Order: sequence, then C-alpha cells, then structure tokens
Amino acid sequence: MKIDSSGINGLVDNSLSNNKLSSNSLSGNRFSENKSTLESNPNTESSNRLTSAASQTDRVSLTQAATDAVGAEWEESHVFHGKQHIIIMPPSEKADRMEAVLNRLGDEQQQVLIDSNLLMEDDFLALAETLSDEELSAFSSVVEGLQTSPKLNHFAAIDLTGFTAAKALVDTLSTMDEGTRGRVLEQAATHASKIPPFQGDETYNADGSFLAVPSSSMANDLHNFANAVNKSDDVGLMLDKLDGFSEDQQSDLLQILGTSVEMGDRLMETLSDRDTNAQDAMLNLLSEVAQSARGYAPEISPVSGSGNGGAILEHDNYSGRVVWDMVDDSIALMESYQFSDEQIEEMATELTHMERSDQRAYLVITKTGLEHLLGEGGEQTIALDEHQGALATVEALRGSASVRDTVFKSRMGEETISDGTRFYGLKDEGESHRDQTATIELLVTDTWLNQGGSESDISLRSTQLANLLREMGAEQRDGLVHELNRFGQGDIPLAQRSFTDLQDENQGLSNRIDSLIESDDVEALLATATLISGEQKEDFWTVTALAEKNVDPLVNLLQQSDGTVRSQIVEALAQQSGLVDSGTKSRDEVVEQVDDLIEFFEQDPSEQDVQRYVDKLFT
Repeated sequence: MKIDSSGINGLVDNSLSNNKLSSNSLSGNRFSENKSTLESNPNTESSNRLTSAASQTDRVSLTQAATDAVGAEWEESHVFHGKQHIIIMPPSEKADRMEAVLNRLGDEQQQVLIDSNLLMEDDFLALAETLSDEELSAFSSVVEGLQTSPKLNHFAAIDLTGFTAAKALVDTLSTMDEGTRGRVLEQAATHASKIPPFQGDETYNADGSFLAVPSSSMANDLHNFANAVNKSDDVGLMLDKLDGFSEDQQSDLLQILGTSVEMGDRLMETLSDRDTNAQDAMLNLLSEVAQSARGYAPEISPVSGSGNGGAILEHDNYSGRVVWDMVDDSIALMESYQFSDEQIEEMATELTHMERSDQRAYLVITKTGLEHLLGEGGEQTIALDEHQGALATVEALRGSASVRDTVFKSRMGEETISDGTRFYGLKDEGESHRDQTATIELLVTDTWLNQGGSESDISLRSTQLANLLREMGAEQRDGLVHELNRFGQGDIPLAQRSFTDLQDENQGLSNRIDSLIESDDVEALLATATLISGEQKEDFWTVTALAEKNVDPLVNLLQQSDGTVRSQIVEALAQQSGLVDSGTKSRDEVVEQVDDLIEFFEQDPSEQDVQRYVDKLFT
C-alpha cells in the first residue's frame, strides 16, 4: 500500500532528506497505525515513496527518527486508504471535497478512486460534484475497468493504472450535457462489468515483467468505447447509431470506432439498413482486420547483403497503414455501389476465409475493377443489379488465385533470392499504386471484352493472362502492361461504352493478348515484334493472333526470313485476315493457309521457291 502526500513534506526532518514523499495517489478513511516502508517509484519525480508493509514483501523500515518527525502531525491530517495507495492530506477545503466524494461510495469503490490517481485532480472533483450518486458509482466502476489494460493489436496498452484513459474521459464528460453524460456512463459501466477482477500482486516475473499490470481482451470494449467518446464530435448521435445494432455487433463496431470515429460512423451508416446476416458477416470481417494491426509489423525488410532495397512480399500485411486502408476500402465499396445483402454477406465471408495477401488483392481488384467498369459512384451509389455483367467480370477475376497473386506482386519490383528467401524490389508508393492499378485494368478490360464466352472459358483466359504476367520480370511485366493499356483508354467507364465500339478500339489489344496466351515462347514473340516496321506492327499482331496454336512456328519462320520476305508474309496474311472480316473467307480457311505456309518453310525451300510461294499468297 503506497502512501502519497501533498501535506507532510514540510514536516520531514533532515533524517528523511533523501526520501521524498509523492503526492499523486489516493485513499479514504482517517489515519490508522500501520508499519511503513520506502519504495522506488519510477513513475514520479520522487525517487522514493512510502509504502504499506501489507502490500510489499521487500521493504525497508522507517527509522525511529522518521516516525518521530511526522507522527505528531499525522493525527491532524486526512488519510485516505486504498488497496495500493494512501493519500495524506493536511486539513483543507480540497481534502474536505475529496472526503465528501468518497463518502458517497461504498468501501470498494472508494478504494478504486484512491488507487486510480484521480482523487486529487481538481477536474475530477468538479465533475464528481455534478454527478448523481448513481452516476458517480458508475464512473467508479468505469475507472476500475480502465485499470485493466486492453489487448489490442497483439499488445497490452501501456497505461499502468488506467490514469491516462480515465483522465481523458473526465475531460470529455465535463463538457457534455447531462443527458448524454448519463448515457455514456451507463454504457461505459456495462462494458466495465464484463472485465474480470484482477487477482495479482505487486511482484515481478523472472524476466523482469511486472505482474501487477492486469490486461485482458475483455477490457477492449471499454477502452474502445472511451476512445470513441473522447474523439467523437457528436457523442449523442454516435450512441443513437450504436443503439441500432446488437450487443455483439456493437463490440465489433467499437474495434473501428476506438481508432477512427470517422470510419466507424461511415460503417454504421452503410450497414444500418442491411439484414442481420450481412451486418454480422461484414462486422466480423472488419473487426478481425482492425484487430490484426501490429505495431511491430515492418513495412520494409531490406535484402541482406544487397546493395538494393528489397522486402519479402508480405512485409507490410499487418502494418497499421495497410490494415486501415483495407477497412476504408471495404466501407468505400458499400458507399459507392448498391450491393445486395446477399452480395455483402458473400463478399465478407469469402474474405474472412482468405489469407491476408489474398484479402488485399481481392479488395483492390473489386474496388479498381468496379471503378474501371462503372465509375466511382459519387453522391448517388451505383445499382449493381443493373450491371450484372460488370459484377460478374470482377467476381471472375477476384475469385482466381492466380489473378490475385499476380495483382499482389504487381505492386513490387524485381524478384531476388537471398538465403532461400524471395525478396522483391521496393517501388515508391505512387509507382506501386500505378502499376497495380494498370495490371487490374488490363485484366478487367480483357475479361470484359470476352464476356460472351462461357464462365469456364473466361476463367481460363484470365488465369492464362495472369500467369503470363506473373512469370515475367517486374520491369518487363510493367512495361508490357502499360503498353497494352494504351488501347481504348478514355475517361468513360467500360460498361457505359458501346460494346461494339469497345471491341473495335481494342482489337489491337485482343490480338496481342491472343498471341501472348497461345505462345510458349513469349520472349521470341516480343523480340520478333521489334523487327517489324511501324506501319506493319498491327498487321504482325493480327497475323500472330490468326495463327492460334501455330504462333510459335510462325514467329520462328518470320525470324529466319530476310526483311523483304518477312514483310511480304505479314502483308499477305494480313490481307487474308481482312477477307475473314469481310466474310469473303472463313477463319478456318485462313488458318489452314497459315498451316500450309509453315509446312512449306519447314521443307527448307530455295529463295526462288520462297518468292513464288509468297507471290501466290496474294492471289
């Protein structure tokens, strides 16, 4: 039991000159005889504090000189006894006010206030004098609860007596109207009642950790509620919105509100008219995400022994920035698009069962994909029941593990391996965002243009394109993605465009992707494209797309041909493709011509035979 005093320092003679008495603690009866000790107190300016023998096993007894020096005057002082602290006050108006507050409470609650370090705070005394006995009792329960630290984000908060949290709440309550203050105290006391009593003593573990600092996840709701109340600009409105949710749902909401009242308010607004299943699924998800933030999660892990910075792929998965971006993106999706209750529940359930990297990719594919197809919404949310094709496109992509992996990696640079661990180059935030967005937009555009196919065909094509990009080096991949994205670029979202116009504008994109997917030697395909003159570049990709499964033999043929013959072959086959477009020839007929061409060149013909054959292609 610690003895703290604001009144006896002047009574101490020279025999106590090296032992100051602290004045920042509490208690509640008249003085009683008790053997005392001195204890080091690192939390105050004093080097030592008087401590009751009843609460410590390691102690140093006061000298007789010390006892003689203070004993006569103590009988005139107010002495307040807590379980851990004693406050000694000389007769004064403040001491009388302290005693008056304590006399309105039972013994247990008196000791709570004494041990909380609040009793000597003028702001608290002023607040306590305005509270009813019931409200004061509720506040005492809250103070006791705040002395148990929460376990948020894998850490017990460092507030050894709950003083900081309680003092902040005092300041907030002091500015409230009476009705709102009563509601806050009632709800806070309810949250405090969930916290189990602490059964420890003031001893240390072998590793030096202090056992007397209780912590429990059961204290999370109280601390989150207090934080939300302290941060809110309109506590009454926040409480009104919370009342619309069940007790378990409120606990999930407090995980958000405790850190960001703004996000929590938006979340309550978007879920207020949802059915219970949708609310439960989304709140369970976002509560888990919010709790996963780890203060020790690094955002960069340099490559050991390398001159270039690098990081493991998942290096920032649990950083606060990433975690709260995920929460924000989830809320923004529901604000911008009118998902059905079933779609909300399905999306949240799918995310709940994913690893963090997949969760991040899933969310960014959904957000960027819908923006690319439908726009960002705005004041009016976009009704998805009117855009089933757009949602199906996004669902096809985010449901593919290959697509998610490719999208997740697209934010990083080149891969290196050090001691068996894969590291990736670090891009700056702007470059990382730009490259990831471009990758998603490419995948979305291609899937949208091929939406007429079966679900399995669409899934296969998106997986093939994702795998193609994933197997490239980062520099080549990013360069190719940005080159391909130059087709059909515009400010109008895809779903608002004429589908026929989109197909025409993106024919060059489709030809390139068709060719790249069919090729088993992408390096040779891209290298050969650089050999083709500018005016024939589009013809080259038209011809390679027409070749289908024979794209690699055709590319090999073009590589081995001289410039004139190469140009003639590309021109001739491009003309044949035009006949397909006009309906003069069937695609199968032209594909057969390509097969014949490849077969002819495999026979190692003479230059004269080559020229005659090429000339015949134009007839």
